[in-house]
Amino acid sequence: MEGVPIPGLVAEIAEEFISDRGDLDRTAAQLIDVILRVEPSYQQIPVESLRSGNRRILLTALEQLSTGRQPQPHDLRTLEKLCQVRARQGIKLASILTAYQVAGHEFWTVFAQRLAKGGVGAEDLLTTSEWLWRWLDTVALAVAKAYREVDVHAAREDERRVGEALRALLSDPLTDPRAEMPAEYVAELGLDPGRPYAVFRGRPLDGVPVGVLREAVAGGMIPDGVAAMIDHELVGVADPDSLSASLPVELAVFGAGPAVPAGHLRQSDVSASRALAAALRLGRTGINRMADLRLAAVAAGDTEVTQLLTRRILHPLRAKRRYGQEIWQSVVTLLEHGLRIEEAALKLHVHPNTLRHRLASFTDLTGLDVRNPADCAEIWWLAVLGATAQDPAAP
Repeated sequence: MEGVPIPGLVAEIAEEFISDRGDLDRTAAQLIDVILRVEPSYQQIPVESLRSGNRRILLTALEQLSTGRQPQPHDLRTLEKLCQVRARQGIKLASILTAYQVAGHEFWTVFAQRLAKGGVGAEDLLTTSEWLWRWLDTVALAVAKAYREVDVHAAREDERRVGEALRALLSDPLTDPRAEMPAEYVAELGLDPGRPYAVFRGRPLDGVPVGVLREAVAGGMIPDGVAAMIDHELVGVADPDSLSASLPVELAVFGAGPAVPAGHLRQSDVSASRALAAALRLGRTGINRMADLRLAAVAAGDTEVTQLLTRRILHPLRAKRRYGQEIWQSVVTLLEHGLRIEEAALKLHVHPNTLRHRLASFTDLTGLDVRNPADCAEIWWLAVLGATAQDPAAP
C-alpha cells in the first residue's frame, strides 16, 4: 500500500523476477494468452507489439513493487502512451480495462506462487495483494484519462476533416449550386452516391453553448450521415427519412433542404440555408423546410418590402399609441379567424360593433381595407414577422 513499505523478502523476490528474463518473457506470453481468450479484439494487434507492450507493463509493475511505491504521474506516462497506441489500433477502452484486470489476476496467480515458494507468509501475501490491486486501480484511472484524450483528439480531427470537406462542397459561393460535385468528394464524406440525402444547418438556441451541441452530435445522433460545426453552425448531411428523429431539436433550430442525389448536395444546402435564416427571423424552433415556410420565408428575407409596409401600416398606428395597438391586434386577430367578425370579437373579448369600429379606424389611418385580398396580404406580411404597432423597434 502507498506509504507502507513492501516486506523485504517480497521486494527481493520481485527483483529476482526482473533479472530472470526468460521467466519474465514466459509470464508475459502467458498474460497475452489470457487477454486474447477474454478480449478477441486484441487479435488484430501484431503479436510482437502485444509481447513488447505486456513485457513493459510487467516490468513497470515489478520495479515499483520492489520499491514498495505506487505509481506517480511521471511513472504513468509510459503506460498512458501504450494505452494511446492501443486506442489508435482500434481497441475500445472497455477492452483495455478488461485486459488489465484479467492480466492482473493472472500475474498475481503466478507471482503469489513465487512468493509462497520463497517463504513469504500469509500476512505479507495479503499486504502485497492489496498493493497490487491499488496499483491496478491507479493505472486504470490513468489509462482511462489517456484514452479519453485520444478519443477527443480523434473526434476533433474527424470533425475538422468533415468540416473542411463540407465547407468545400457546400459553402463555395463561386460554384453553381446545380453543378454535380466530383465523385471523390462524395466518397470522402462516406456517402453513398446512389442514395438521396438532405443537407441541414442548425444554430444553437439561446443559452445553449456551441460545445453542448457539438457533443450531442458527436454522441451519434446523426445516423447515416456526417456533421460538423462550421462558423458556429451545425452543418451536415443525413438520410432524409431519419432527419427528424436524428437532430437534437431541443438544442438548436434547424433549416433542412430537400432530398437530392448525393452529387447535388449544393442545391439542398441553398434551401437549408434559406430555411434556417427564415426560421431564425420568424422565431421558429425545430426543423424548418422551405416547403413548410413557403411565403413566410420570403417575408422573413425581404427587409426592403418589410420597411415599406412598416412605414405605410404601422407608423400611422403607432402615432395613436395604445389605441393604435388595439387596432392592429384586432386586424391581425380578424385575419387569424378567417375575417369572421363574431369569432374575432369573441377572441378579443369585445362587442362585434367595437371591432367594426376599429376596422373602420384602421382603414382611415392606413388606407387599407381588410376586404381587399391585396391589403390582407400586406397585413399578413407584417403579422407573420411578429411586427406590432407598439414596438418602435419592429421592422
